[in-house]
Amino acid sequence: MLIYALIAFAIAAVGDLILAAHVVRGKFAPWALSLLHAAFGALGPILLITLLVQGAASQTILIGFVLLLVAALGGFFLASFHLRQKAAPKAIVVVHAGVAVVGFLTVLSQVFLHAPSAPSSHRAFSGGVLVAYRHHRFRRALARRDCVSAWNKGPRFGVRP
Repeated sequence: MLIYALIAFAIAAVGDLILAAHVVRGKFAPWALSLLHAAFGALGPILLITLLVQGAASQTILIGFVLLLVAALGGFFLASFHLRQKAAPKAIVVVHAGVAVVGFLTVLSQVFLHAPSAPSSHRAFSGGVLVAYRHHRFRRALARRDCVSAWNKGPRFGVRP
């Protein structure tokens, strides 16, 4: 889920760069791009909320989430200018983008640094290794022609054909 949130934020960041370029040049940003940026910018925090509610997120993700919420508030403020068809203040655009980048990098650091406070990633990995090891033991017992022993132990959940 964290990877999907980061993908949504990355797509929103690309839209943000294009929108910011329009604002810096003094042009009015296209509505379709603004709505696409808002949709992906809203999808990311929703996915992070899901992680936080499940308890599968570390404090680093919580800090990044709070920073991204602050960036979202700045985005709502900028959208109000867009609705009134007025040029957005360049300083607010820069602050919005800066806070969003810092929040994105904070959440991204959790993926690359594998902090010990990220229990979900470790649990998923160790569970997969355990299943693979059990399967390996079962196949090895069959290869040793210890078929009776392997059949009595059965597969992982004891289901036989």
